Amino acid sequence: MNGEELLAAVLLALAGGSGITGLAMNYLRRYIDRRLEQGEAEALQRQEHRQRRQEVEDQLHHAYGRCIFWLNHAVTKSPPNGELAQAMEELAQAEEIKKKLDREILAAYEKE
Repeated sequence: MNGEELLAAVLLALAGGSGITGLAMNYLRRYIDRRLEQGEAEALQRQEHRQRRQEVEDQLHHAYGRCIFWLNHAVTKSPPNGELAQAMEELAQAEEIKKKLDREILAAYEKE
């Protein structure tokens, strides 16, 4: 408890009519402030998770599109020349990144 909090506690004790009521009000205020800060931190973490998940989903959809493009190209135009294999590798990497992010998010919420 720093000097400012001590002074606030003393002033609330005096203003509360009795010392116990003022101290109780001070501790109640501090408890509410801590809970609000905790709620804001959790909301910020959820927003960060949503944003990261959207980025991973975009990457995964792009990889799906590239695979479909090269499959279509291989079927309609010419035999595959390596681009399809590379697109499949990128798709596998994107799926692995998504799985890793899902595990990270689940682990963050399980510890609460």
